[in-house]
Amino acid sequence: MSDNKVRLQRVSWVVRFARLSILVNIVIGVGMFIMGFYSHSPFLYINGFYNFGIALVNYIPVRGYRKKTRNSSVNSAYRNIGEEYRRYQQMGVAAVITSCIYLIYCVVMIFAGSINFNYNSMISFAVAFTAFVQIAMAIRNFVIMKTRKEFLMEGMSLIGLSTSLISLVLMQSAVMSITYAGDTTFYCGITGLMVGCFSATVGVFMIVHGSRIKNKNNTIDS
Repeated sequence: MSDNKVRLQRVSWVVRFARLSILVNIVIGVGMFIMGFYSHSPFLYINGFYNFGIALVNYIPVRGYRKKTRNSSVNSAYRNIGEEYRRYQQMGVAAVITSCIYLIYCVVMIFAGSINFNYNSMISFAVAFTAFVQIAMAIRNFVIMKTRKEFLMEGMSLIGLSTSLISLVLMQSAVMSITYAGDTTFYCGITGLMVGCFSATVGVFMIVHGSRIKNKNNTIDS
């Protein structure tokens, strides 16, 4: 297979991977808003906003490829490898911003308390099922990343991993809504604070990792 065909195939896989991730995050975000409306839970609204933010993060590589594939040539689709690193870092920056917003809300939960987590059985099941889907998607994407070995797909898989941990807080809130009679705000806030810190750390890692590899390749090229 020629280098041009291999390069086009790489572009195609990354774009398809990103579009699927965007679609999943948007659908889950809309679902969070609907469930938040019926359960009067601000926490579900926040998780909806978080999923929309992650959808924007996954749009970064798609936006870059769309701008450069209009001439249907590999050179226009992917001008240089340095641009791949730059978009990888942009994803990291966006992930840090999204995670910090989530962290702020979790801090408010811990100190303000009394956030409504009293879902009915149907909402609790829907929330737990949504969290399970996100975790399953993250595992699937991680496997794909290992087989495809694409730099931007690695970034999207890391973002998916951090999102799946956020989903664990959702699952915790759904389970405790049924099994615990007291106020679960503090416990969910603590868990959210921990996984939010991890998600922000993933973003920082992507920024530093992308910069390190870009500088290494620049040194080799020079």
